[in-house]
Amino acid sequence: MNLHPVAVLIAPADELRELHHRALAQDDLITVGFNEVAQRARDYDDHLAALKTTPSQRVSLVAVAVFGRRNRVTPLTKRLPLLA
Repeated sequence: MNLHPVAVLIAPADELRELHHRALAQDDLITVGFNEVAQRARDYDDHLAALKTTPSQRVSLVAVAVFGRRNRVTPLTKRLPLLA
């Protein structure tokens, strides 16, 4: 359970990939990419097995979590709209 508010923003797939790459380049941010292979899996073993057989260029991000100081995260996300 998270006791802190979490903003959920939306972005097209290409912007999501760019956000992921830019956030990963920041040493002071924690960045986690969530992919569609995991979304389809029924459990962790299924996820790992599917990921092994899926070429990396075919693994699409469906979400990115970025955690860090607000003044480091905001410049990366300020142009993205909130999920309504």
